[in-house]
Amino acid sequence: MKKSPNNKNRNWKDKLITTSIFAVLISGWSGSIFADEAKVNNSHWSQGEKESYSEFSCPTDNFMVGRAHSGDENGNTSYKCGNLVQNGGTITSKNKQWSSSIKESDATAYRCPQEKVMIGRKHTGDENGTTSYECGTPINKNGEILSIIIGNWSDAVKESSSKFECPDNSVMIGRRHAGDENGRTEYLCGKLAN
Repeated sequence: MKKSPNNKNRNWKDKLITTSIFAVLISGWSGSIFADEAKVNNSHWSQGEKESYSEFSCPTDNFMVGRAHSGDENGNTSYKCGNLVQNGGTITSKNKQWSSSIKESDATAYRCPQEKVMIGRKHTGDENGTTSYECGTPINKNGEILSIIIGNWSDAVKESSSKFECPDNSVMIGRRHAGDENGRTEYLCGKLAN
């Protein structure tokens, strides 16, 4: 059976559309394909506290969306926290837990466990001291656990003069630091959705 010219055109157009969709997917398109994406609302920076003996948790039902540090271990660290809303409801944080301690300077990439996002951090000592992270499970108004759409690790920033904020409507889920205060720090953020 002979194909009509219209079928050839249709097949060519289908291939073009499929190729275009694939190109968008592999190019790192940052838009959302989720209709029910949570939005960061009312974010604010904490007051700075001395890094070498610090313990910080975001206020109740707030999530970490940024971090800033100035100087060495005696310098100040502050955090940006925000609440999240989805379909008119506030996202809450449940099942909070602290990680085991890791050596700050050895470039260990920490990522919150599955279904959890960052809500706190504590550090003791200098760059050879220990760091722990507090993570919590984001729950929507219907009691459902939100999915985490993981982004890419950020570009590295110099720790001693850093100010990092997750992209719009993203929350922090991971961090990695190597070396002393002149070393590099990277962050991992993600979006929350049903």
